[in-house]
Amino acid sequence: MAPLLRFREALADGACDSRARAIHAFLEELDLCGRQQALCDSLREAGLLREEEENAQVVNTLFEVLDQLFVIMGGERIGLKRFISVVKEGLSAHEVGVIPTTADQVLVGSMDRTRTREVRLLCVLGMTDGLFPKARRDDRVIDDGDLRVLKAKGWELWQSSKALSEGDLLTVASALSKATERIVFSYPASVPGSSEDASALPCRLVHSVRELFPEIRINDYTSVHGLRSCERLAFASLGQRLRRMLDTGEEDGEAALLWAYFNAEPAYKKRLAALSSVCFGEQENEPFGPELAKRLYGASLRGSASRLEDFNKCPFLHFARYGLAAKPRREHSMQATDKGTFRHAAL
Repeated sequence: MAPLLRFREALADGACDSRARAIHAFLEELDLCGRQQALCDSLREAGLLREEEENAQVVNTLFEVLDQLFVIMGGERIGLKRFISVVKEGLSAHEVGVIPTTADQVLVGSMDRTRTREVRLLCVLGMTDGLFPKARRDDRVIDDGDLRVLKAKGWELWQSSKALSEGDLLTVASALSKATERIVFSYPASVPGSSEDASALPCRLVHSVRELFPEIRINDYTSVHGLRSCERLAFASLGQRLRRMLDTGEEDGEAALLWAYFNAEPAYKKRLAALSSVCFGEQENEPFGPELAKRLYGASLRGSASRLEDFNKCPFLHFARYGLAAKPRREHSMQATDKGTFRHAAL
């Protein structure tokens, strides 16, 4: 308890530099460096070299933040909660990166955190438009215009969304330059959570590379050539192709090849029959009946010019709008009044 009591007394001084010294002294009294070294030794003996390097950087990062706090804040006196938030903010700005421990290996990681010199083969996954690189937007409280005004007055708080986007592009270019022999780009056929008819589009970098190298080889793993890689994805692609054929009336030779393949596979017999029933089966229309029509539209029929136009354009639209009284589902989003309430609460 003695170290904790001394640490509590040292924190009573409201000056930032005194509190930084108190934290530094408390960590030294606990022998944090010695404990970290022992942990790293045990991880090295267990063969966990990546975990060893990550843990080796933690204490250095903590002391670096304390040193910066000591120099920048100096003797400024702030509350303890405010001081804690400043320390947390400083720690959150640091990331732990690991340099590969061997030259011949497979390294998996994100572009902004992976540190390597050169690689023979570079595979870039998830190159979807809008997601690679991630679209940067301002926080809607202090937007890019406010940042420009503050910067002109000498207050540069953080980078604008444009500067962050340019930094992301620089990170991508730097990572792509590390490949010495081959680069493979990959993007999904659809984004999880999106509608089946909506396909994912490759990012503009893929289009730029295809313009520079028109003879580049493109592998479509949603076609019959990709069946050995992922039958599930190819079967989903068959449903999308059939739906597109029914909507547009255009033939799709790839759909015929996929149909022939799955028709010969016993495991897909039931699923293919269900898909055939949905796409080509005849729907049995049950009689509507006067009683049901009276319950939907009422005993006395009332109409208008727009209602007659809707019926002439699409009888089902008329049925859904005036019979079922169906309305578009309301999307919950932030309204103008909600933004005002949030800004008042923030101020």
